[in-house]
Amino acid sequence: MNKYVIYIIALLSGFCSNNIFNDLYKKLEKKEIILLEGVRIILTIEEKSFNTLNTFSQIEIWIDSQIVFKDESTTEYIFGNNSWPQARKIENGIYEVVIEVFDAPDLNKLRAFYFRDNVLINSKVLPFFESQPEDINYDGIKEYFGVMHISDAHENPDSCYYNPVLYYKVSNNGIDLDSSLTIMMNKKIWGEFYGFEQNEIIVPCAR
Repeated sequence: MNKYVIYIIALLSGFCSNNIFNDLYKKLEKKEIILLEGVRIILTIEEKSFNTLNTFSQIEIWIDSQIVFKDESTTEYIFGNNSWPQARKIENGIYEVVIEVFDAPDLNKLRAFYFRDNVLINSKVLPFFESQPEDINYDGIKEYFGVMHISDAHENPDSCYYNPVLYYKVSNNGIDLDSSLTIMMNKKIWGEFYGFEQNEIIVPCAR
């Protein structure tokens, strides 16, 4: 069985790894995380602590010694994962900053922010990506994949609700949905493509 399909089965079964603190923990003590030269996150309010997992709200994102974003909502962000947060400079002088968002009892999400000339120009919600990107379809572009929501169990143990795996390409324009790869892979996983969003279409669990 394809290694991606095996991994996807784990995701669709509600698998969620326990994030652990790494060397980033030392930076958390200072309530500051440096992502790139000139790009940093200031942690203000610590909300919860789950053993080795801490969440923070009302974070600030700074670029070139200027505050470019402050979340004054109750959204809780997670720091300490091996892969997230991360930042990179993409085309047209845009900075992409991606941070993990605590979303229990559902799966955690990623939130991507885009800044140009120290102004927030866009943001979007992504699935949480458990693994590093790989060139799944051998097109020279690496892709992440993940599911957006936990799948509810059907009363019939042999049936499952449709819950698509979403594939995102890592390009110079940012982390973008790869529609064609998503369609192709979900046809392999589910037997047919039923859309980009979770729905109540019922399919056999054994395919």
